[in-house]
Amino acid sequence: MDAVKRQGLIDFFASLPTPTLRMAVRDTGLVTEDEFDGISKQEAFTAEKKQLPAEIVDRHYDRHRLPDLLHAVGRLIYSDDIYRNALAPLIAQLCPADDNHQAALAKRAHTLPLKDIGPFCHRIQGNICVVTANWPGQPVKFGTGILVGENLVLTAFHTLDSHITKLDRQPIPGGRLFAFFEHIGLGAALDPDEEPPKEVLKVAFAEDWLVACCAHMPDDGAFLKPSEAQKAQLHEHLDFALVRLAEPVGRYTRQFSGGERRLWWDINKHCGTYLDDERIIIPQHTNGLPQRIDFGRYCELESSYDTSATRIRYNTETDRGASGAPCFNQRFEFVGLHNATFRPDGIMLKRNQGIRADRILAKLKSVASLLAPASLKADVPLWSVSNDPARPRPILGRSQLLGWIDSAADDRKSATEYRCYIADADGERVGRSFSREILEAARRGKGGEEPVIVLGNGEQIPESAEDFVKALAHQLRVPKEEFDRFPQRPSARSSLAPDLLAPSAPGGGGLYETGDLDKLEKWKSEDLPNWLGVAMHRHPAAAMAAVAAPAAGVAAQEAVRPRHHRVWIVLDNLHRVPLSSEVEDVLAGLMGLNRPEALPVNLHAMRWLCLGATPRVLLPHRPTVEKLRPDAIGAAETRAVLDCMIASNNLPAHIAEFLHGMVESWLKGDDPRLKQTHLRLQAIQSHMGNAAAHFHEKFRSGARG
Repeated sequence: MDAVKRQGLIDFFASLPTPTLRMAVRDTGLVTEDEFDGISKQEAFTAEKKQLPAEIVDRHYDRHRLPDLLHAVGRLIYSDDIYRNALAPLIAQLCPADDNHQAALAKRAHTLPLKDIGPFCHRIQGNICVVTANWPGQPVKFGTGILVGENLVLTAFHTLDSHITKLDRQPIPGGRLFAFFEHIGLGAALDPDEEPPKEVLKVAFAEDWLVACCAHMPDDGAFLKPSEAQKAQLHEHLDFALVRLAEPVGRYTRQFSGGERRLWWDINKHCGTYLDDERIIIPQHTNGLPQRIDFGRYCELESSYDTSATRIRYNTETDRGASGAPCFNQRFEFVGLHNATFRPDGIMLKRNQGIRADRILAKLKSVASLLAPASLKADVPLWSVSNDPARPRPILGRSQLLGWIDSAADDRKSATEYRCYIADADGERVGRSFSREILEAARRGKGGEEPVIVLGNGEQIPESAEDFVKALAHQLRVPKEEFDRFPQRPSARSSLAPDLLAPSAPGGGGLYETGDLDKLEKWKSEDLPNWLGVAMHRHPAAAMAAVAAPAAGVAAQEAVRPRHHRVWIVLDNLHRVPLSSEVEDVLAGLMGLNRPEALPVNLHAMRWLCLGATPRVLLPHRPTVEKLRPDAIGAAETRAVLDCMIASNNLPAHIAEFLHGMVESWLKGDDPRLKQTHLRLQAIQSHMGNAAAHFHEKFRSGARG
């Protein structure tokens, strides 16, 4: 491989998001997690940040594994047009043509619309759990389960068989049985004897945990065609267990701090018909690792060998620990429960097997009422900026900001009141900067890339137009080559007497004639916003595509498209240092205040929060303004927060009343901080946070085991 190709590969891998690169090298196995993290830490102190990509390229080239690596990346980024276009010429140059032909043959199955896959994955990931089973001092057996009732999990029988009596199918006491939810993203396998990461919800099985079950079949998946005796056995050995948890986790919000409820999956909406090559989708936790998903196909030939019509076979990838994972078709209907590898007579056919959904549900008729779909309200208002149950930070009296965030996230709303929020507040410790934390908490887990840019917190907001725009661009990670295209400030060129000329703008370096002033105004209100609108959305892989494409004989294309679904910009401490008039002019251009029809399309994604005071340029345009008054926080606000906390965590009614009474009694007490404006808000927040943490710990400690 020559130096040009090597550098092209390094540049391409450097343009990938770190999680994507990590997952790709994990697939090939040539760079360990520790090596990846170690080199990444060294890179943090370099400007180019290409040491890790270079090591990855060289290691895979030396071992003739570059095609494997490129295909691994392709499987992760195929839905991204820009990355895929940058990758295509690299594959054409470096991967054998036969690989290309086989890949084309493999894509004969039905395609799925991206607009449907995203909501499905988001919805199902909250219902899928790791199931662990072991006896004290014994190895842990891992499985996967799906939440099908407020406290019911459906999983594979064989994961739990050593905890169930063989004669009367009763639970054997003394075992360590848990379900873990929200084990998502990067991370290690779970250990039930250790405290899980704080974002993971660990729930013990209830004492009377076994609701219904059907034993597993000896040698399931190990024979091609069942004998008559085996056929009869297959009907009675459906390898499932419906188990009860110690908590109604389906009623909880997915995050401790409120928001979307977990709810549960309605398996009554199942499908009992199967078509050859139809998609079989399996979300799963292999070996107790973070949740993953694979999209395979139903295999009609292999399924037809099961003359009992209780099993389905497919080529969807699984591994140990996936038993009990639900199978869905391309319409996202429940079609089966994964339970085994299909390996007749020990022959590896690269097929897996599940139990048909309709056969399982027929066995669950006696408990069908427990599997009714959820009728709860789907969301609970956000009540804390912290998602840590041990350190909640309640949000008091900020319903106007929370409402504005929801409206601002709606692409259909473009009026200034939805695009700009003002926190008007005098004094200190009144919740002004806390607005940024509320914003970040409200958008947590919403999907899409939504950076929060903060200016004025720690360093003063720049006074000149170019420095202000460049500060935004740097935080938006605009590629450095874009700054070479930065519009230059129009130069002053006049011989008139100084008293006849307009004063120069900050950093202008001269005086301006009337014509020059027009150019200056255009530069501030149009040129700078237009530059940022293009630069902030230019994809980092676009340059790679332009370099690689000519070598493959493909026409290079200028790739500009939104990188961010939405951008939130916080201008803090405006009550101390107001924006300069020049920056206000740029702000008007970035928001399209004077000429909304001229606002670059890419800048429509921006939402602005001005904390402390209202910039003068916004006064005629009716932004959303909230007056912060900590002295007005009282019983109504604390009761609203407690109601949300109670709903999020499904606390009993008597505890709810006790909490309300305790907090309201304290508010009427003689705590001196309540009478001092600059201490009141913090004191109430601290008191309520401590109460919420205490009762959450008390009522969940038993369920965690």
